[in-house]
Amino acid sequence: LERFVTLVQDFNRTDGFSRQDLGTIHDAFCLFDEGTGQIDVLQVAAMLRWMGYSIEHDRADSYFQAVNYKGESLLGFVPLLRLMRLHREDNVRRIRDVFEQHCNDELVIKQERLKK
Repeated sequence: LERFVTLVQDFNRTDGFSRQDLGTIHDAFCLFDEGTGQIDVLQVAAMLRWMGYSIEHDRADSYFQAVNYKGESLLGFVPLLRLMRLHREDNVRRIRDVFEQHCNDELVIKQERLKK
């Protein structure tokens, strides 16, 4: 039971990210942090784009507001992890929707459907 509690605590602390993912996110955060230990929504959007994600400002703002419990204009690293988890879950949900919409009975997406 103690090992399970430790696992749950680790998961909650890291929002389910691996050590490698945490390192990548932290490195990106540090690139866009201007020494305050916090970033604003424009920096979040720029950081996500720098990390290779295609994201509109409105979507970045919706993630920002979802984790911004105090209504402040800046986020620290811990709330940013929650934002990144929301972004990851949203991406997985959209990929699953496309897969379910276009896959055949063999659970394969035909190449001609991918081009659409």
